[in-house]
Amino acid sequence: MKITTTVALTSVIAAAAAQAATLTTAGSHLNVGEFIRTTTTVKSLDPDGDNVYGTAGYYFASTNAVASAAVFDQTDVTRDLANPTYLTIARGPLQSAQQANAQSALSNTVIDNPTLTPGASVTNLRSGINFFSLDTSNLNRITFGSGIPTTGVRIGIFTDNHGLDMNSYTVTHTTVGAGGSNAGNVSFNISGAGFNDKGNDFHFFDVKNAVVGDVFTIAGTGDGGGFSYLGGITVDVIPEPSAALLGGLGLLALLRRRR
Repeated sequence: MKITTTVALTSVIAAAAAQAATLTTAGSHLNVGEFIRTTTTVKSLDPDGDNVYGTAGYYFASTNAVASAAVFDQTDVTRDLANPTYLTIARGPLQSAQQANAQSALSNTVIDNPTLTPGASVTNLRSGINFFSLDTSNLNRITFGSGIPTTGVRIGIFTDNHGLDMNSYTVTHTTVGAGGSNAGNVSFNISGAGFNDKGNDFHFFDVKNAVVGDVFTIAGTGDGGGFSYLGGITVDVIPEPSAALLGGLGLLALLRRRR
């Protein structure tokens, strides 16, 4: 009887541990260029293997605005947003709508139009930035709702598309949903060589076992110039291991064809 009780208790503890929310860095993809939805360009950190960043959803600041010569022209506050059904992406609590969707500037980089179907060639448009006039500030919040994928999601921070330099980004589990657990925070240090060269970079983090009501906040720290920013956010579902293996084989085949 003692053995049975111990095994049962161990199973309960293991199940609870398996459901604890986790927040981990998945890596950075530097110098992606404009090819975020061009399927012939290898996306080494795309979990679902379709060579598209943002298959499940995305937020890009002001990409559908007409590019302006002014760096912070706030006359147009539109943005491209496709929230998945299980999460929403919103601006930081202290930002105005203008700051959260600053119009694209002529000095910004171009990217594939996120509203178009991915393929071998995708029409480009000028990217925008979501900024705040402090060196360190909360830029965006991601709130989870019902229907969260059981395998978790990979979220990308799109940056290095503007002349402002950034030192770091920190993702923090700021609100824990009912019955959930705090996953803490992760950071990306981007002040070294290879960053801030307007190459269009992505920094990825994985969220697993999130519950309804969980909120993750993305904060940025600038280089002392008085601003922090990001250009967008992408969402991709982490597949089951078998699906990930098939995606990896497809990626390997693509790499071989390109040699």
